[in-house]
Order: sequence, then C-alpha cells, then structure tokens
Amino acid sequence: MINISSLKTLENEIGSEDFMEVAALFLSEMDEALEKLPQIKDAPAMGDTLHFLKGASLNLGLTEFSELCISGEHHAKLGQIDAIDSAKIIKVYTASRHCLTDYLNGIGNTD
Repeated sequence: MINISSLKTLENEIGSEDFMEVAALFLSEMDEALEKLPQIKDAPAMGDTLHFLKGASLNLGLTEFSELCISGEHHAKLGQIDAIDSAKIIKVYTASRHCLTDYLNGIGNTD
C-alpha cells in the first residue's frame, strides 16, 4: 500500500524533523482535497484534483492510492467522470493514510 523505501529516502534527504512537517502538510492538503472530491461534477476540475493528489501521494510513497489517482485523472481527461469511483479512492486513501501514520509514529522510536 505504501512504499517504505521511498519514505526512507525522502526522510534521509531532508531529515526526520522536516520530513514529519512535509508529510503533515501533504496529508492536510490531501484531506481537504478528498473531502471535496465526491462533490466534483466537472471533468477538468476532477482531473486537476486527481493530478494534485497523484503528485502528493507519489511524494509520500502512497503507491496504491497514486495508481487510482492516475487512472482517475486519465478518465477525467477523456471526460469519463462517471468511470471515477470517488468512494474507492477515498477508501484506499484512508487505509494508505493509516499505514503512513503508523510509519510516521515510528520515526525516532528505537524499540
């Protein structure tokens, strides 16, 4: 569901403290975008939202979620907004977010 290797690489590049801040910012912005997702009825707006979510999720190693965003973005570009399963996207995000939160909670633990 998440790519731990990507997370560790980013964490090593920017440091644990900055990584935590970046992750928190991305998650906050993604939460806001996902809250609005089910109400979007316009294909270009849906495509823009999914494009943002795709980029943020790739930065955070949320691989399964990013794949859904890529597929949804493709459908939006074709005007096939009815082919986008917002409920599934939100469900996978919620599970991915939980996995990421577990990872973040473990940063700095030496157990």
